[in-house]
Amino acid sequence: MGCKPVHKMPIRERAKQFMPFSPLKGLEDAIVAQEMKVLKRPRASISPDQAEMLNRKMQEVQLGDEISLTHYEKGVYVTTFGEIEEINMTKQYFKIDGKNIMFSDIFDIM
Repeated sequence: MGCKPVHKMPIRERAKQFMPFSPLKGLEDAIVAQEMKVLKRPRASISPDQAEMLNRKMQEVQLGDEISLTHYEKGVYVTTFGEIEEINMTKQYFKIDGKNIMFSDIFDIM
């Protein structure tokens, strides 16, 4: 005859046995913060010709268009891809995936 456990472990407790374990809590966040410090750089200036071409591209964009924007955000250049949800000419921003991207922060549109 086999032995049965005296106390059956609840399912929740058994699941904890297989949860990921991180002995160095906060290490991943610290690494990301350090990488951001290294990646930060000043905002690049664009030539008048580049500014004119960017302005033309911005005028062609319409609601519902899927575009890729390279823009300056928190000290780094980020590329955001998505559908234009809103174009606010008064406050000068595009809204893509719930994120407001100021016209002045845009470096390129594809």
